[in-house]
Amino acid sequence: MRSTTIIVLIFLLCLLGAVIAVQRFLKDSNSGANPLTDMKVPEVPAAFKNLLPPIQENKPMDAGHALLPSGSAGPKGSLTVESEPWAFVLVDGMRLGTTPLKQVLLRPGLHAVILSNPEIGAELRFQVTIESGKETSVSKKLIEKNENQ
Repeated sequence: MRSTTIIVLIFLLCLLGAVIAVQRFLKDSNSGANPLTDMKVPEVPAAFKNLLPPIQENKPMDAGHALLPSGSAGPKGSLTVESEPWAFVLVDGMRLGTTPLKQVLLRPGLHAVILSNPEIGAELRFQVTIESGKETSVSKKLIEKNENQ
């Protein structure tokens, strides 16, 4: 008799917990809050900030618009960048992402490219010429920096 009472009490406590959880869920869904999308991203620790190439503020990250001057006429060219190992890609000082970077629209002409991998301390700088209406592909190998260098 006593063990049956304990089992019933445990069952009721579990049921009560489930009801409370459902109420909280419904309350959050009615308020428009979403714990998955409303999550705050933690700040990057100061010790790691200097490992990343700088991000130019107040510029859109869509290179198809950011690197094309307004009112520029004619077909654009595109740039595809691959590297071994991976790297951050900066074009004309703007960070566009990591490799592989596929078919980023750019205005025709000469562009400065930087590939940077802070894990191995490698950085490679070069220029690329984009031709109107054509895709330019670049594949580079980054070499780990020795501590003696």
